[in-house]
Amino acid sequence: MALPQSDWTLIQSVQYSIVMRSLLLIFLGAATTTVVAQTDPVTPSPTTQQAPVPQVPEEFTPFGVKITVPSGWKRMPEGQPDSVARWAVLKPESTTEADAVVTVEISPARGRTAEIAGNELAKRLKGTADKDAELAGDRASRVTGTVVDAKTKKPLEALVSRHEDFIYTLSAAGSAGAEGGMAHSQALQDLRQGFEFTPITSPTEHMDLRAEPVTIFRRFAIKPIATLRPTPDQKPNIVQMRVFNYRRSRPDLVVTMEILPVAAGAGLEKSGTEIATRSGAKKDDINWKEVNGTPRRVMSGPFKIANRNMPVRVGLVQLSADEIAMINFGLVTPDDYDRVLYEAKCEEMLQSVEVPKK
Repeated sequence: MALPQSDWTLIQSVQYSIVMRSLLLIFLGAATTTVVAQTDPVTPSPTTQQAPVPQVPEEFTPFGVKITVPSGWKRMPEGQPDSVARWAVLKPESTTEADAVVTVEISPARGRTAEIAGNELAKRLKGTADKDAELAGDRASRVTGTVVDAKTKKPLEALVSRHEDFIYTLSAAGSAGAEGGMAHSQALQDLRQGFEFTPITSPTEHMDLRAEPVTIFRRFAIKPIATLRPTPDQKPNIVQMRVFNYRRSRPDLVVTMEILPVAAGAGLEKSGTEIATRSGAKKDDINWKEVNGTPRRVMSGPFKIANRNMPVRVGLVQLSADEIAMINFGLVTPDDYDRVLYEAKCEEMLQSVEVPKK
C-alpha cells in the first residue's frame, strides 16, 4: 500500500488509505461523519539518507504499556483518540510502499473480558477468534479476518487482551492482494515480542515533544507533546487534540489549532486580544510575550473565558500579512502542579512551529 504525504489536518471528508478507513470503521464503530486524520508519515526523498528516530519505550507508559519495535518501522501519527501508536512496515528497499500497517489501541473494558472483546472484533470482521492466545503474560484472543471493500481484500490479524480496566488491541493489516501472504502476521509477532504492560503513569512524567514535526493544514509544522491524540469530537477547519490522563479518566490538556484571517498590518497582539475578548475574555486579563522563532510569534499568559473555569493560553504565529495560526492551549487539569508543567510545554510547542517557505 502506498503511503501519502503526512498531514495531521483533521477534516470531515478526506481521501485516505482504504485499509485505514476500513480499520477505523471496524475497530471504533465509526459513523460516516466521524472526523479522521490524514495520518500517513512524511515520505522522505529517495536521495536523502535520514537518521532513524530513536525509540523511547517509556513514552507509552501513560497508556499502560512499553513498546519497542524493529528499527525499520516508520512511526505514523495516530489519528484517533484511542490509538496508542501506529507504524508502517515498509517493503524492503522502499520508502513509499508498506507491507503492513500496525496499530496499538486502548479502550475502557466496561466489564468485557479479552474473549468477549475478541469475539466482538471477529464479528465485525466476519472472521474468527481463538480465545487461547497470550499477550505479555495476560490471556488474549487472537482474531483473524479480512478487511473487504468494493475493490480490494486485505488480511488482518489482531491480539485482544484485557489488562486491569482496559482492553488493548494490537493489529496488523496487510496490503491489498496479500490474502495468502504472511507479512502482516510476522509484523504482529514482531510487535508482540516488544510489547509489555506497565503501571499507568501520569502524562506529566513523559512530556517530551515528538522528535519529528507534524504538518497542520499544510501551512505549518509543529512538534506536539508525545501524548497528544485527536479528540473524539472534531469541527471543520480546526485540529483539536488532547492529553488524556488514563489514571484519572480525564483530559489534562486540550490543544486546538486553526488558521484565521486578520486585517493586514493589525499585529499579532491586537488580533489575538480582539479574538479573545469576542470569546468572553476580559481585555485587562490578557498579556502577551514574545516567543523565539521566525516568523514572529507571541504567547499569552493564562486567562479565563467567561463562564468557564478552565485557564487558557493562546499562541499566535504570523503566517502572512493577513493570516495567522492560532494555537489554543486549554489547561484542563485541576492539578496546580501539573498545570505549571503544561504551561511550560505550551511555549515549547509554540517555539517548535515551522512555516515552509513559499
